Amino acid sequence: MDSIVKKPFARPLIEPTMDKSISANDTNGYLQSIHDKREKQTPTRSESTERAYLRRATSLIATIEAATGERTPSSIHQWLLVKNKTIRPSTLRLYRSALLFYMGSIDCGYSDEGELKSTMDLIREIRPTKTINAPAKTSSSKLKTIKEKQLLHLVVEMQASKFKWDAIAADVLLGTIVTGLRPIEWEGAQILPCDGNSKQEADEIILLVQNAKATNGRSCGDTRTLVIPNQAGAEFVLKTICHRDSQKACGISFGSFIKQTSRALARSWKKIYGSEPSASLYTARHQFSANAKNLYPRTVVALLLGHVSEETASVHYGKRRSGWCIYKDTEKDVDKPKFFFTPKNL
Repeated sequence: MDSIVKKPFARPLIEPTMDKSISANDTNGYLQSIHDKREKQTPTRSESTERAYLRRATSLIATIEAATGERTPSSIHQWLLVKNKTIRPSTLRLYRSALLFYMGSIDCGYSDEGELKSTMDLIREIRPTKTINAPAKTSSSKLKTIKEKQLLHLVVEMQASKFKWDAIAADVLLGTIVTGLRPIEWEGAQILPCDGNSKQEADEIILLVQNAKATNGRSCGDTRTLVIPNQAGAEFVLKTICHRDSQKACGISFGSFIKQTSRALARSWKKIYGSEPSASLYTARHQFSANAKNLYPRTVVALLLGHVSEETASVHYGKRRSGWCIYKDTEKDVDKPKFFFTPKNL
């Protein structure tokens, strides 16, 4: 794995598999083994997802009843067909999943099971259409990439701030750029002991991450393990975990920790750069993806981000062209300023 790394950067530590023919560095074979396992899995949902679906479906059906005077399976289907013309594809998927869960998982009071089943099949067949006058998504006000100079300026200002949460947010932002974690994944992230090699312990840390989207075979397993070289910014990973634990000891929940961090980041960005779009913790995950794409093949990028599909990062995450100069191996980049995560620079 080290042979393909051009600059200090996180790398995935591939977990042992039952298939002895898969070597430790065979990312293609590792992902294929996950794909094969996923095909044999029974689809699962977390309890929190089911509760969210139930709340959403109950609200939607109340809306349908108020608009049509009915709450029959056919009225639900007809309402969703019409609504589909004015909502985004992601919203359609949410509505469809919530309504199908409601109709199929609990006693809805529908006596005609044949009609219920046929209507559910029709709802499953509804596909996204071109949206008309769809409201702006919250994510549209968030950057998908952040430049090195922007980040440096932002972090220096936040670290010099009189507000406690600004300095904390600066460390969490850098820790996320170093690791690519989803904000929620910091809750269960933990440092693992090295293999006893004193040189390894001096040069890098090993981070175990609980994958946030591990249900329904959406992730590369329940966990992923990242090796973070010190030169790649391991200190900010340690600082982020230290901040998380110290705030927890003070009685602050993880949800409040992330909320305060996000607010501090948004406030600092607005103070420095003013208008939207603004940077968020998810911007850091996008930038991590963009940087990784300049160093690794698609299979490795997928493992780093916790994806089982190579397409997810390719389509929805930071683009290779947005990677920082330090990670690009081109002659024209040689004389450009290089950004390293070191105390000297920050």
